[in-house]
Amino acid sequence: RIASPVYYAPFEHLLNHADGHIRSIAAIALSKIGDPKAIGPVKRLLDDPYIDVQEAAVESLSHLSQWLSVEELTEMLKNENHVLRKNAALILGKIGAKETVPALGFALKDGNVEVRMACVEAFSLLKTEDSVKFLIHALTDEAPYIRVASAASLGRIGGEGVFDALSLLLSDADDSVRAAVSKSFGMLKDKRAVRLLIGLLSDKNGFVVTTTIEFLSVIGGDEARSSLL
Repeated sequence: RIASPVYYAPFEHLLNHADGHIRSIAAIALSKIGDPKAIGPVKRLLDDPYIDVQEAAVESLSHLSQWLSVEELTEMLKNENHVLRKNAALILGKIGAKETVPALGFALKDGNVEVRMACVEAFSLLKTEDSVKFLIHALTDEAPYIRVASAASLGRIGGEGVFDALSLLLSDADDSVRAAVSKSFGMLKDKRAVRLLIGLLSDKNGFVVTTTIEFLSVIGGDEARSSLL
């Protein structure tokens, strides 16, 4: 919390501590001190055995973004270690590296589901037109929770083609995906979605129905009100 430069050396030393919680706190502390020489030591935590330490390293490096090499992070998307590929994608999203959208789009084909999920998270932060196109593409991913995350991101961002793309998922075999589409339509507040959502009120899954009830009320209008009554 004090984040004084006089603590730099002990914090860097603590990056090697046996306790993962201490490694995490040390990484965040170094980013608050704001010394670019912390980048090298913190980067070594990107493939730490513990996810919370990795997350701290991603957060720390994001705070040191003015000294990061975007080219190096982009190259990391091709690393043989999927953990490094995943965390590189997350950092690129957090630091707003919009020029890396094409590289992240290529990484969206990665064989590892965690890497693809990280790309979706990055696109949701970058919010460019091409990011939206890649998120629409991710709606066809074989992993349901990636389709869920993509739908949620598109609901927040909006953009050309989003409404039609989300409409196609109303009949998705996965309950959580249909619920996510219902929520996304609610966030878009597009009146065209009302009739589509009314169809979900008879869904076989109760969670989908309750989500639809909630977001029909968000969109509003006479037709939505009548269907809820």
